[in-house]
Amino acid sequence: MRKLNKSMVVLLSLALTLGLFPTVSAPVRAEESVNYVDRTWSGAAVEETAGSCDSYTVVTSTTTAWTAGWYVVRDTVTISDAVTVSGTVNLILCDGGRLTALAGINVPGGAALTVFGQSGGTGALLAGCKPGASGLTATIQDTRAGIGGTAGSDCGAITICGGLVYALGGETASGIGAGLLGNGGAVTIYGGTVNAGGMQGGVAIGGSYSMSGMPAVDGGTITIYGGTVNADGQYGAAIGCGTGAVNTTVNIYGGTVTADGNQNKYGIGVEDGAVNIYGGNITAIGNLSSNGNGIAGTVTVTGGAVSATGTGAGNGITGDVTFTSGTVSAVGGGSGKGIAGDVSLDWTNLSDRVYASSYEGTVTLAKAFSNGTTVIPRGEFVYAPALIDAKTLAPANIAVDLGITGGAVTASAHYAEAGDTVTLTVTPALGYGLDALTVLQGGTAVTVTDNSFVMPAGEVTVSATFEALPPVFGNHALVLSGEIGVKFRVAFPEGFDPTGCRMDFTAADGGRLSVAYADAETITNSTDRYFTYYVNALELADTVTATLHYGGDRTVVNEYSVMAYIAAARQELSSDGDLMDLVDALHAYGYYMQHSGWTDNKQTHATIPAPSEPLDDDSVDAARTGVESKAVVKEDASSVLADAKFSLTLNEKTVINITVKPAAGVLITSGGYKTRDIGGETYYQFSTAPIGAGNLGTAYTITVVTDHGEATVTASAMSYVRAALNSDTLTNGKKLAMTAYYQYYRAALNYSPID
Repeated sequence: MRKLNKSMVVLLSLALTLGLFPTVSAPVRAEESVNYVDRTWSGAAVEETAGSCDSYTVVTSTTTAWTAGWYVVRDTVTISDAVTVSGTVNLILCDGGRLTALAGINVPGGAALTVFGQSGGTGALLAGCKPGASGLTATIQDTRAGIGGTAGSDCGAITICGGLVYALGGETASGIGAGLLGNGGAVTIYGGTVNAGGMQGGVAIGGSYSMSGMPAVDGGTITIYGGTVNADGQYGAAIGCGTGAVNTTVNIYGGTVTADGNQNKYGIGVEDGAVNIYGGNITAIGNLSSNGNGIAGTVTVTGGAVSATGTGAGNGITGDVTFTSGTVSAVGGGSGKGIAGDVSLDWTNLSDRVYASSYEGTVTLAKAFSNGTTVIPRGEFVYAPALIDAKTLAPANIAVDLGITGGAVTASAHYAEAGDTVTLTVTPALGYGLDALTVLQGGTAVTVTDNSFVMPAGEVTVSATFEALPPVFGNHALVLSGEIGVKFRVAFPEGFDPTGCRMDFTAADGGRLSVAYADAETITNSTDRYFTYYVNALELADTVTATLHYGGDRTVVNEYSVMAYIAAARQELSSDGDLMDLVDALHAYGYYMQHSGWTDNKQTHATIPAPSEPLDDDSVDAARTGVESKAVVKEDASSVLADAKFSLTLNEKTVINITVKPAAGVLITSGGYKTRDIGGETYYQFSTAPIGAGNLGTAYTITVVTDHGEATVTASAMSYVRAALNSDTLTNGKKLAMTAYYQYYRAALNYSPID
């Protein structure tokens, strides 16, 4: 005889060794009433009803033809031949009684067998097997079900309401259900303890399979409302059907169900049909295989606790899954998926949970779910392993839009009751700021105050838009080191992207300048930078428009002028006497230059207002005295120069220019000059670098090297002022301008002394 596989031995031997099958009992007389426990489904739970039977047949070793009526097992009875059921048969397993049907119980199509137990639940039925030394030994003929159909025949209706039921099918047949190539019937379990096994391709509980080239068989319906069900399949599903079966349905409403599908099949599986789980505690294992799936089919879970485990390449669940309530844990084998199929997730209770080691297919959320750290909003979900793989998904009704860029928003809770206060934490990314924060409930805006809102009834979605923080214009400064300039300070946010960033300057007189971000002056320990526009003395009142371009087509604009700085300094820094002297002198310098007749060949400039203390002849005399020692010194021992002229550049830069004409036959060999045509003669102009305001009195020596020797000219900017103030031809307006220039130099020298 064939032995049951090892796992079934473990499953069943406990009951045997605990002595649940007593062999001594008093006989039952047919005229005595026999009580039993009836179990039915109320729509929500299994209900028990006490029943009593007065007319029945006592089962003996020769009772093999069970026709319509009641049968009672009181003693220990062994039937060697197959039992055949016809009509509607009710079997009562009295507490302490045991029936061993070695050749199984045939329930053909059109027949119905219902098994009842008594209040103790110790009455036992062994079908297709008997106790062995280490468990149960199969005793049934191949192709026959332990309880159910025979080869090629339909299976009738089998209902188990109580007792202890053990059933093994012959090879290729079910423990409870169809025989080989037979159509399955209806197997319904309300209570008791049911242990079923399939042998060599047989299903433990359910339909058969169809061979290649043979017509498909109907898998039937398996419905479990309660009790304890242990099913062990070999090369077939533990609960369900085999290959080639169609129209199979598994419904589980309650009870404790363990389905172990051995050798390349399913714990609970249908290839053409549905697995519907409404409640109970279900453990489904695709075991001992390179391709064992825990559950297979179109799966709907509306309650209960489901654990589905695959092995090898097997999946926890194979097929489309619809979840609305309960708990599901689906774990694939080493290379298998947790759930391989399209998944639709909803939730009903806060205790609902879904876990899958991984997914393969479209995941659609009817409501929001939390993975513990992130809420995934409702909708067809674009598969993102980091969000759902190996994550326990729990109910949520506060979803944060996953498409937020430029920052993050988190809620103080993933679920809240109506009336609760929910606080939102807004964290902009580096270089970004919050633009808008919204909470929507069914398309209706929820009021957000100080990043908090009161939870309405239903589900809400939180969204936010962040925008790159704009650079901000700060204070202004003046440049006096060799040039007069307006410095525009710009504060850049941390993380600012400088790509394409530049400052375009436009002055009122038509002047233009563009300064790239990389060329701006950096500021120590700061992300700020200075962008500078240079002006001459005539332009002090001209408004300079600074337009900063960044972020593609974004701009920020600021306007300023030197006179605006002077006015601000007088208001805010009046206590700094040296600075006040400097800005007053610069103001006067610009005013008198504008009124001296000098021009820079630009458009008309904004009028510089008159200084509060005008210059006069005494001012000119004082300046003349101040520059008396600043004469130009020319040394030309070799007489290599025929002429030398002295001038200043007073535009944006102060530059000393020495323009020379070499003597006849003399060739200038030094470099760094510009040639100029003066009166038809070629002159060579040598210039200093730009000179800061505080260095306008510093003498600079220019050396002219020729092929006949060297000549030097030593002068300062104040040397030019000396010559101008002592000129007999220079207008008084120009002398006032040079006087203001001298006073500007003196104020700069006092403000930043030169060693």
